[in-house]
Amino acid sequence: MAWVFSKRCQQSLKAGKIKVSIPRNVRIRLWKLLNKYNKVWYETTETGWNYTTNRIEQLKEAIKSEHGWNILLLIQKNKREKLFPPM
Repeated sequence: MAWVFSKRCQQSLKAGKIKVSIPRNVRIRLWKLLNKYNKVWYETTETGWNYTTNRIEQLKEAIKSEHGWNILLLIQKNKREKLFPPM
């Protein structure tokens, strides 16, 4: 797994000495910015299948790939919910 948050704080994160969180209002602002500047384009697979993708989909897949996850979750006070969209 890649350390996408902070290489400098890697040991503290592993030991649970620090927690990473983004306040809900900041998550909402980020989501709105992502939507505002989202771009859609066409891609073609090696077999010739054409499909559309966009920046948000590519970002979600990159995050899942970096962490080795199947889905993105938001864990808040023992409650799990889907991360996208964050509202």
